[in-house]
Order: sequence, then C-alpha cells, then structure tokens
Amino acid sequence: MRSPTGSAPLRIGARKSDLARLQAVHVAGLLQKQWPGLEVEFHFSESLGDKNLENPLWKMPEKGVFTSDLSQALSEGRFDLVVHSWKDLPIESDRLVLGSPPREDARDLILFRRDAIGAWQQSGTLIVLSSSPRRAFNLEPFLKAYLPHAPSQVRFESVRGNIPTRIHKLIRGESGAHALVVARAAIERLLHPPTDEFAAVALQLREWLSLCEWMVAPLSLNPPAPAQGALAIEGRAGDHEIRRLVDPILCRDTTEAVRLERAELARHGGGCHQKIGSSFEKTAWGMVHTLRGETTDGTRLGARELVGPTPPAPSPKADGPHWSTRLAGITLFDREPIPAAIEQVLATRDGRFYVSHPDALPTGMAPGDFRNGAPALWCSGLMTWRNLAKRGFWVRGCDDSLGERLPEGFTKLGHADSPELGAGIATYRLIPRSPADPKSEWRLAGKTSFFWRSISQFERVIRVCPEILAENTQGVAIHHACGPGATARHLSDRLHRSQSLTVCLDEADWRRRNGIAQPDEGSTKGSQHGTLSEAF
Repeated sequence: MRSPTGSAPLRIGARKSDLARLQAVHVAGLLQKQWPGLEVEFHFSESLGDKNLENPLWKMPEKGVFTSDLSQALSEGRFDLVVHSWKDLPIESDRLVLGSPPREDARDLILFRRDAIGAWQQSGTLIVLSSSPRRAFNLEPFLKAYLPHAPSQVRFESVRGNIPTRIHKLIRGESGAHALVVARAAIERLLHPPTDEFAAVALQLREWLSLCEWMVAPLSLNPPAPAQGALAIEGRAGDHEIRRLVDPILCRDTTEAVRLERAELARHGGGCHQKIGSSFEKTAWGMVHTLRGETTDGTRLGARELVGPTPPAPSPKADGPHWSTRLAGITLFDREPIPAAIEQVLATRDGRFYVSHPDALPTGMAPGDFRNGAPALWCSGLMTWRNLAKRGFWVRGCDDSLGERLPEGFTKLGHADSPELGAGIATYRLIPRSPADPKSEWRLAGKTSFFWRSISQFERVIRVCPEILAENTQGVAIHHACGPGATARHLSDRLHRSQSLTVCLDEADWRRRNGIAQPDEGSTKGSQHGTLSEAF
C-alpha cells in the first residue's frame, strides 16, 4: 500500500504544454498540502493534438487527441494518475475520472487588439480567432449586440496552438485577426502560477495582454464547453490507494456540475465538433442550468433555469391573482441624477465602476465625458450591459442578474437609498410617485402572488399596502417571488413564516412557472428545453 511518506514517489502524467504542466504542479501542491512528505515525480509528453497544429480540432477524426496517449500510459502502469483539462477528455473516459479540485471561472474571455478596434468598428467586420464551433455559434449574435459600435459582421478564423501561441498570433494580426477567444480559467492559471518555473510565461502574457481590451462572455448567452475550467484527475480502475490520496482535494460541487454538463453533451453525441455549450452553476438559491447551441441535425437548443430547494411557484388561478409592476403597467419611481456624485465619477482617475442600473450613468453621459479616459465597466445584468453598449460604453462583463459580485477594485454606482450600495457612489435618487389612490391605480386588489424586482419596489408597495405582509388569517395564502441576490435575502428576512418565497431567475422565469403570457419575450424557432430568459 502506498504511503504519503513512503519511498516510492507519486507519478503524475500530463501534457507538455505550459498550462498542462502548471495544472499538474497545482494538483501536486494540493496533494502535498494534504499529505505532508508526499514525493511527486512528473512525466510530461506531447499528445497527437499538440503535434498536429494544422487541422481544427473538430476536423480531427481521433477521439482524445490531447489525452489518449496519457490514458494509455496510465493503464499500463507507467503513471499513478494523470491530470487533464477535463473538457479535453472523450466522454467515455469520464468513468475513470476520480473527480476535480475546485473549478476556476468557466466563462470564455474575449481579447481585442487595442490597435485594431478602430479598424473593425469602421469596416463593420470583426475577425475573431477560435477553432470552436460552439464559440462561433453563440458568440456571433452576442458580439453584434453587446459591443459598443457593434460590427454588422463577425467572422471566425481557425487558430491552433497553446495559449501563449494563440495570443501571439492575435498580437501579430494573423489571418487579419482583431480578437481571440480563450478560456478565462487558462489565462488566470498562467498569470498566477504556483511556482517560479512559469514566471517568464506569466511575464510575457502580461506584456501581450497590456495591448488588449477584454470582455468576459456571460454564461447565460455563451455557456462554456462542458467541463471548461475544471481539471480531471484520472486514475486506474480499482486503485483504491490512489483514490484515498486524491479524495480530500476533490470538490463535490465541481465534480457534480461537470458530470451533469458532460451527460448533457453525451445525449447529443459528444465531441468538440458540437456547437453545444452547457453550464450547471451552483448558487445560494440552487443550480442554474444553461444550455445553448445547435445539434448536428440543426436542432436549436436553449435553456436557462434555476433548479433549487425553494418551494415551487403557485399554480395560476382563473381570476388572475398575480402582480408585478410590468403586469400592472405602472412605474413606482422617477429617477433624479445627483450632479455632485456624477462629477465625482467623471473625475475619478481609476475609472473602474460596477453599474447596477443604466440610470447609474444617466442618459446623455458618454465615454468621452470621463476626464481620465473611458471607464472600465462591469454590470449586474444583461439589460444594463446592452443599454450601456448602445451608448458607446465598453462593458467587460456582468453577473447575469444572479446577485452582485463586485470585481476587486471596482466601485459600485447605484441609487441613494440602496441598502447594498456600501462604499459605492450614489449617482441618482429614487423619487416615489404618489397617485391619489395607489391601491387602485397600482391594481393591488385581490392579488395574492407577487414578483418583486427590487428591495425599493417591495418596500414602497408594502408601505401603501401593509396587509401584504400580514399573517395568513383568512385562509388566503400570499406568495412572493423575486430574482436571486440582495432582494431574495431581504425578503427572506421580511416575510412572515406563513408566506412562501420562490426565487426565480427573473420575471420571465416567474411568468413561465405560472403560465402567464409573455408578449415581450423572444423565442427560438425549433428550440428544445425552453428559451433563454433574455433574448438577443
């Protein structure tokens, strides 16, 4: 039986690329932290995929072009375990995967040469390097809708090689390229290596990246290749000692999510030739499942759903008891800019801002108004992102309306009464509208099922109609629903224990659950598994 402090070192196999070696070193570090004294011996080799850099991956007939040689060596006893990028493994190899350590960011990162931005904006044609059919299928409509001065045409050109090679090809403008798509996890691992061995690679990457603008594609519109960002630790069947060593460093949530994604890909034939992105993302309110793409027979796939522990939404009733401001056709607040705060934002030297609502940068404000250069923006959701892009702002990413997670170094912009503003800047205030008979004009009579879009909206309505919060004494149950994040946390604290709270992705999701017509929601002809909550 192998001992962590025994004389025989643990033999780890991996590909020869910088990223693959770094990933193997990372796993070894996790094991040595868990088992002090464990000796590790690395074995690195080139795979068929590393040697053939001419053909796009989806055109190569062999399965496991990056992994088969390593898996064979493992089965022959030359290694004790192998570390793969899980997305590179053939589906049938998953049975030998012991699991994965915690996953890195699964999203795609799009890099744009700064010196070429003006060229593609003027010509209307954006040329993107990527060998992934999935990325080409999902990112073409995204780039046309969420870039400032959006291109009318997006053309994808094949690119091969390791991450530094691909970025260098972008910087050189190979194939006329203006942009490149890579896995964000790969970039983050290379930029923050665990040992000095990879310091030169990280330094070169930083130099090239300083020449680029960037954007993180949202999971809701561009779910990744199944297992992207996750490492697969492969072992021999029946090797219980290796499993004992590895089990403590595995992440159950990551392994579960990846197996669900891979199972979904398997149902549609598997393989990197598929135009299919799948994501299972665990949140405090349940698992968010996203599917988007097209099968080989031309069937469009689209799903965006929250599967969680919250009670199901109530069934619709004939008398229409459901209420939201959109269903009622009302607006509860006007918005008033705060000039002094806006002046502070425009004068900020490090212009990195988290924008929680389009009005946080009032209509009429343009990138050129910022005195220290155009700002770097991150948004809470797609609605805000698209609004700002149409006004010429470059947005680097968003939180997909799953709860605000401010990137490090960003300052939040919001309204003056927001309980979540924290150390941010209030650039506008909400001015409550006060109709003569709010209960009547807001059409609250008889409503028992409510969708709340924000904390401010909820508090405004219950101030006028406090019986909404009353304990159920008349045999009529009151149901509440909202999106994930701060509003859900607030309602969890404020609602009476007799009242139910359902956390949905958004109002469109709530309407679907309740069978309420959605005249404003887009649909995808020929799609399966529903439609996305926010269409292009």
